[in-house]
Amino acid sequence: MHTDNCAPQYKCRQNFLQVATACNKRDGTVVHKFAQKYRFKGSWDATGKLIKQAINRLEMRNERLPDAKTCYFKLREELGKDGTELKTRRLLEYERLNNRKMIKNTTLTSRRTFIGLGVENEDEYNELKQEEKNRHIVYTNRTRVPDMKRVPGTQDFFQVQGHKEQLENGNYKLDTFHLQCSCSNCRRNPQDVEACHYLQDRKWKRVEVSEMEKENDIEYNKEYYQNLTVTALKEMLREKNLPVSGRKDELIQRIMSPPEFSDEEAAECEEEESDDDEESEDDECTNQG
Repeated sequence: MHTDNCAPQYKCRQNFLQVATACNKRDGTVVHKFAQKYRFKGSWDATGKLIKQAINRLEMRNERLPDAKTCYFKLREELGKDGTELKTRRLLEYERLNNRKMIKNTTLTSRRTFIGLGVENEDEYNELKQEEKNRHIVYTNRTRVPDMKRVPGTQDFFQVQGHKEQLENGNYKLDTFHLQCSCSNCRRNPQDVEACHYLQDRKWKRVEVSEMEKENDIEYNKEYYQNLTVTALKEMLREKNLPVSGRKDELIQRIMSPPEFSDEEAAECEEEESDDDEESEDDECTNQG
């Protein structure tokens, strides 16, 4: 699986847990690679462009695609393939025979292309799954998102992958790398990490992870709060009826070691901060004038 490296969406502990525990849901593992300049070239580069082009073609034929569900039904016919297509079979044959013609094509040919749909409503999911041809539909339960403790160095990872089996102690193995790899050995068997041609350059590390049972188990340390925006920190303070004025470090300290404030004092501080913000905006407008 290839995505960008958006921290809240992909490069985060919730997604890492999904990768590590994938063995519970399917026969196989998940290898997740994150994009970064000079580390992400391959056949997946134009995926977004291909989808947009397909949508444009349909729109030009007056076939409207107003939402994700409509896109799913239309694009699975437009872009989906199961590997039996003549062009796909030819490219794979070139690669198998080391034919020079494969130089003109990518060696990372996609054998199959699936168009999927994610739904958040369980009733809608069950209704869609009643049709046998509605495949690759995923139910995303937003009411409870599994979580685990943070893995140190998360932002330095550009590939993570799980293992085929759960450990006897109930935990899961997660391999992390500072560099991606698509060498022949990694493509043949990602589980055999030590066979990678470039392993010495990838800073490989294997960690054990497990799902946290309680929200209180989350490691809310200073580093965790440093990764949040000032807006998010202020919102957390408002929920606790605490003052929201001050620099980011002060906000973090206030969250981690809340002072004793009455509701009235907190409201006064928030009111003062609002007045200060308005004055700053007035000054800025005056200066621009």
